[in-house]
Amino acid sequence: METVQHTDVVVLGGGAAGVAAAVAAARKGVKVVLIERNSFLGGKATAAEVGTVCGLYHFSKNEESTYIVNGFAKEFADKLQAQSQSTPLHVPEGVHYLPYNIDAFKNICAELIRIHKIKVQYNAVLKNVSLDQHTIKSVSIIANGIPITIGLNALIDCSGDSIISQAANLPLIKAIITRLQHRFYHGRRFRRK
Repeated sequence: METVQHTDVVVLGGGAAGVAAAVAAARKGVKVVLIERNSFLGGKATAAEVGTVCGLYHFSKNEESTYIVNGFAKEFADKLQAQSQSTPLHVPEGVHYLPYNIDAFKNICAELIRIHKIKVQYNAVLKNVSLDQHTIKSVSIIANGIPITIGLNALIDCSGDSIISQAANLPLIKAIITRLQHRFYHGRRFRRK
């Protein structure tokens, strides 16, 4: 038997970007449903056990790590640093990064979702999107074996794979990889100091 729900915002993907999007929407006072394919949050940062966050700090050969971000990213990083009991590290060439504990990352995501009363559909896969004149009106998922249709006012795709665009048969624009990252990252291997 299919379940039908309605919400203001659906966020697809419970990784770092998805949690940030869901929390930002909830802080604006709207009802949010987060769809996650795993049984836990954190995306590749937790499922692939990445263990470090790059992009939080200025690229600098100085030893001190200085945030380049504010807002949610800094708030999350401060919590992650405290719960992981870690400090930023850097390589001599200038990249600064934050090592973290995988469980701390999962716990912070879960805590933020709980505090902001965001509904999460775990173990969920997208089956279909319903369009009305180029506007997505609902998504159909299967969560824990149960088919669910969720009507929505807005949809944010944080899957990392543009799953919504593909499901809606929309054209994709592929970026040129060399324009995505700082030149330092291409072809380099990192060593801890």
